[in-house]
Amino acid sequence: MINEELSNRIISFFNKYLDFYKSFLKIESSKFNNLTNGNLKTIDESVKEEEAYMLKAKGLEVERDKLLAEAANPKATFSQLIDILSPAYSTEAKKIYEELSQVLLDLKEMNTRCNCLTELKLNRANREIDKIQNNPELKKTFDSKVNKLYDSTAKNKNISTNGLFSKKI
Repeated sequence: MINEELSNRIISFFNKYLDFYKSFLKIESSKFNNLTNGNLKTIDESVKEEEAYMLKAKGLEVERDKLLAEAANPKATFSQLIDILSPAYSTEAKKIYEELSQVLLDLKEMNTRCNCLTELKLNRANREIDKIQNNPELKKTFDSKVNKLYDSTAKNKNISTNGLFSKKI
């Protein structure tokens, strides 16, 4: 049986863990909506935020491992801990466990949906690129538009379009 103080810290940790994954799920849901709507700029922001969450998740895992080591069972799962927590905490632990399990399942499903949608969009883009590369007239039109876009972007950002090196070199 885990003592009262450690049981309290474990419950606090799993509440923090649950809040973290709920927040992560919101980011993944937002990313999916942005993918669906083709919002490239917001997708990039979501990916950066997602990367930060992945790093934070690793930190949470280290914290979890330390708590489990204190509980004298470093290999225990959350569900296994429920039975050895102080009785005053077991009902709350079961509730957190059930909600966390559902959030993690939802996160996994959302991640799968994002990956599938990304793959579909990349395949579509690859087919369009193949069409352009295999049709000289389309390639010429596309290259012309890209060059105009590049030139206007370069002017707005004061970038030289004369090449990689200046003529002095």
